Amino acid sequence: MLKQNKTELFFYMTELAFCVVCAVLVFWKIIQWPRVGSWWLLVYLCIVPAFIDRAFHLFYFVWQKKVMEGTWKKSFVVILSIVLGVILTNLINQKASLWAMERFQDNYQPLVEYLQNDLHNDSNYICKSLETFISERHLQGRESPKALYFKGTHFILEFLGNSIDIDGSSIY
Repeated sequence: MLKQNKTELFFYMTELAFCVVCAVLVFWKIIQWPRVGSWWLLVYLCIVPAFIDRAFHLFYFVWQKKVMEGTWKKSFVVILSIVLGVILTNLINQKASLWAMERFQDNYQPLVEYLQNDLHNDSNYICKSLETFISERHLQGRESPKALYFKGTHFILEFLGNSIDIDGSSIY
């Protein structure tokens, strides 16, 4: 009986560790770039309820010193885990979106200041300033601005965003 309890405890701990590692990796992926929706959230919709379910089973196992038995108890835990998992996934998505936008603003604030200082020059100089910034930071793909529009003392930078649909999104 003692060996079986240690085995159960090991499996609960392993499952929880796997869920935590997956959740951290997906969260890191989500906060890399601003997005509208993400296929990665589907991973969260699987990981978070599983984590809650396994955590509850581990807590029950440690507290009661036995594996949870009974179909009704297990079903209740699964339903509760799914509901709490969806709510928690939504909260994680909101926080990840805020962090992604903050990272984006912090990374490109120097570019905005750089261009703001060069607006009194002609258009070729401004374009060269933008090219210099891109080459100095080794920006590629969606990290580099898609377009620069300017007139007088105003300018607009356009970046490719990331979204769950095919056509993507733009960040201005």
